[in-house]
Amino acid sequence: MNNRGQRQHGRRRPLRCATQAAAIVLAAMRVSCPLHAAPLSEADFHQIGEAGFGDRGNSYAWAMAYFRGKIYIGTNRHFLCAAPLQSSFVSGDRPQIPVECKPDLADMDMRARIYAYDPSTKAIELVHVSPTVEVLISDGSRAPVARDHGYRTMEVFREPDGTEALYVGSMVSPKLPGALRARLLRSTDGRIFSEVFVDVPGAGFTSFRSLTVYDQRLFVLGRSPNAADPGLLELRDPAEGFSGVADASFGDRTNQGGFEMEVFKGYLYIGTFNDIEGFQLVKTVAQGDPPYFFHRVLAQGAYRGPDSQSVVSLKAFKDRLYVGTGVFFGSSALNPEFTPAAAELLRVSADGAWELIGGDERATPDGFRAPLTGLPPGFGNAFTGYMWRMIVHDDVLYLGTLDNSVFAQYAQDIDLDAYTEDTILEKYPQLAELVELVGPDEIADVISALEGGFDLWATEDGADWRNVTRKGFNDEFNYGIRNFISLPTGLFVGSANPFLGLRFYVGQAPGADTDGDSFPDLDDNCPLDWNLDQADLDEDGIGDACDLDQDGDCLPDADDSQPRIPLAGLSDSDVDGLIDGCDSDRDGDGVLNHQDNCPTVSNYNQTDADGDGVGDACATPPGDDAVPGRPVDDAPGASKPMCGAVGWTLPLTFLFLAAARVMPIRRHD
Repeated sequence: MNNRGQRQHGRRRPLRCATQAAAIVLAAMRVSCPLHAAPLSEADFHQIGEAGFGDRGNSYAWAMAYFRGKIYIGTNRHFLCAAPLQSSFVSGDRPQIPVECKPDLADMDMRARIYAYDPSTKAIELVHVSPTVEVLISDGSRAPVARDHGYRTMEVFREPDGTEALYVGSMVSPKLPGALRARLLRSTDGRIFSEVFVDVPGAGFTSFRSLTVYDQRLFVLGRSPNAADPGLLELRDPAEGFSGVADASFGDRTNQGGFEMEVFKGYLYIGTFNDIEGFQLVKTVAQGDPPYFFHRVLAQGAYRGPDSQSVVSLKAFKDRLYVGTGVFFGSSALNPEFTPAAAELLRVSADGAWELIGGDERATPDGFRAPLTGLPPGFGNAFTGYMWRMIVHDDVLYLGTLDNSVFAQYAQDIDLDAYTEDTILEKYPQLAELVELVGPDEIADVISALEGGFDLWATEDGADWRNVTRKGFNDEFNYGIRNFISLPTGLFVGSANPFLGLRFYVGQAPGADTDGDSFPDLDDNCPLDWNLDQADLDEDGIGDACDLDQDGDCLPDADDSQPRIPLAGLSDSDVDGLIDGCDSDRDGDGVLNHQDNCPTVSNYNQTDADGDGVGDACATPPGDDAVPGRPVDDAPGASKPMCGAVGWTLPLTFLFLAAARVMPIRRHD
């Protein structure tokens, strides 16, 4: 995908002002000092680009960061097919849902991607595709496998010498052959991503998450099946690489690693995963010689126990640290004896005092706690498995959830006798009424239709919450908000939608006009550049004021002797309809030009026998055959099976957690 492929040809231009003078007057009338913004409404959000950026295999906007004027989005691939769960998807009454899992994952492209969205031109560009690596498989032969299955976290870090770099943490599935390990990548230009050294001998990390800058250092949480591997790594200087600074227990052996980090009131806070006693929240100043000391702030899932298994999100807002909880994959527990529990939201003060915002009221060693909002777990939606992501935008705190109700439609053979009064119906008495009205055969489809899609909430004070959407922006398969980015041009939202491909949205107040030229951003062909005439020579939807190729001949204006006269006779090497200058893969071999060691000659395997950076396919003289096992940059269908037809273990108890939503959202005084 490239910028030109994303441009909006033939887009209706906004209605012009009668004269430029009138437009200038309108712009001058804009209030110069910012006004307090009310929470955005559902109608204020608009989708950007296509689902999955045109590739349905992009399941999650798994990582997002703003870097060098663009929003970078890291994806994972075919999540439903690759998830390490124990049973097959059951199609139930909805076999037409296009999951497209294949028994042999070698037939699927599992290479993670990184995209860049430019708010000034509204263009989306594919800037990085995971390389492949040849590994030994069970039959003794070698096969190409995706090196990175997903890019799970991103953070911009200003290094000691002043260099600003984008860091990315990857994830690999343990089911992939070759015993691959997760990597940390670094880029200074947003196009070339190089691996960063990790100074942990023998480490077996399968995932990195929650890159966070604290006290001029970059920290990252590592996940590894090896208990001896550190759970927290630190980077001071890229030349030295990351080193381990804390073990995965964070001072308590029942912890199984950290899940999320946030800086609050001078401390680095970490929320843990603990399915034995419930999550812990710990903090450190990370001073002295590692390993660092951690002070425990909350324990035992804030005294809810393993029903609050993990801290999933953390966000500082108005002198409080907000803590969102969850259970492994949002209550789709693998343990059949575990009763799924919806997520809670809490907040913590700098002195350690805490309040329950939404959740189960209970007696605790710190006194009785009842939810300030009056809302039960999940903010009244029992399918809220995670309070997944939070962000502050225009002085408003937004909270996005993971909602598992879409999976209800895959259930079958519901046994009502399994729901006894001392389990589900006692906790959610409204369900008895729902079952009676709907019946067991239809209830799953009703649940999915009513509750399918993530919930988005907003608050101006942390206690009074407003529901922005309860239906995933009207897409029941949009089951989670995975990431936010706040910019002057709007609140950007990346979703998790492994059925049809991730969605990317922007939320803007009505009439928002960032550049002040009187044209609202949504209708402005250069929303960050004042352009009263909205001129667009090549009619590509990008105004001349911000278009680096005004005549649309795929030759950048900086290199074009006639930037407003399109050149004729430009070549299209791979005959794909895109002129070479506009084609991110000129030879059509599936490797991006800036990653391709033979960008004009098709060579999907990228073999380079002499290691000189020039592929054998275009070397002069041609190199020898590649050394067995040498990493290659690309191959179609580049992975071997992680599992067969993999899906979800969805306990039947979970289907009946459709408790009636508690819609009043004013707090109890």
